[in-house]
Amino acid sequence: MVCEKIIIIGAGLGGLSAAIRLAKSGFDVTVLEKNETVGGKVNFVEADGYKFDTGASLLTMRHVFEELFTFAEKRLDDYLDLTALDPICRYFWTDGITLDASQDVQKTENEIRKFAPQDVENFRNYLSDSENKYAIAEKTFLARSLNDLPHLLRPKYLKDLLAISSLKTLDAHNKNYFQSPKLQQLFNRFATYNGSSPYQTPATFALVPFVEFGLGAWYVRGGIYEIPKALAKLAREFDVKIRTNCAVEKIIIENKKAVGVKRTARFIKVILSFQTPMRLKLTAIFCRPKIKNFKTANRRAAVLFSCLEHARNFRSSRITTSFFRRLSRRI
Repeated sequence: MVCEKIIIIGAGLGGLSAAIRLAKSGFDVTVLEKNETVGGKVNFVEADGYKFDTGASLLTMRHVFEELFTFAEKRLDDYLDLTALDPICRYFWTDGITLDASQDVQKTENEIRKFAPQDVENFRNYLSDSENKYAIAEKTFLARSLNDLPHLLRPKYLKDLLAISSLKTLDAHNKNYFQSPKLQQLFNRFATYNGSSPYQTPATFALVPFVEFGLGAWYVRGGIYEIPKALAKLAREFDVKIRTNCAVEKIIIENKKAVGVKRTARFIKVILSFQTPMRLKLTAIFCRPKIKNFKTANRRAAVLFSCLEHARNFRSSRITTSFFRRLSRRI
């Protein structure tokens, strides 16, 4: 074994899934989480006998979770109770008009026809464009590292980058497709996937509707927080040590090599053998998830420090988007 011990900072979905993959590959993994509970942004609040999820309300891209559990040689259905949604959700407007969104495109078109018949064909074209954007994004930046940005700027990718409308806003893109202000508003809301404004977010986000309409959505029985609970359970089955209430102050660097982390009143040292820059250590798991031989991966990276909270260091919504999309796509 090249690297015996791994420390992962943050028990969000990215941290937990990385821990599972590493532990399944034979590494001794410890996850350090500053909060009382695992989950990161996918968490919950309890008040007056009620429980509220702080994350999303539904699950998309189920195949990502299937991939993770298959890698761990487990069945997703043994850990999570998922119910396919139809309709996916219901939209309300103050004038009493509603729209039930469905993965069945014909059903959604019938809903649109009730109040915006002129936009039925526009919706069909919009969804086709959304699928195309998703396919392009998947092969370019969704599964690549942020450190690969120079790679994306190569001439052979410029056509693809222009095709996903990255130079105009989501709002402008939606107005080009739909005449109905209601539909413009509906599709603008997909910018809220990472808390952005459709008036500033690049039209690249128009790929998100395909994730719902094209790939489907599921309800997690018991609430969305069941997801990090399931990942934590699976991680512990591979002897991953998860320490909550354990804030990390800094990553210790010696001779350009990450050697450990510093937490309150304690220093944790990690066994290392390489001089690889830290950004490539992040790349080892998050950007090369299909590498199943982690000895190969760790010839490039001595240790992985994965932390969803790194996102707060990014000021651009585009960078934050690709960061989280990359993690969620390759859990």
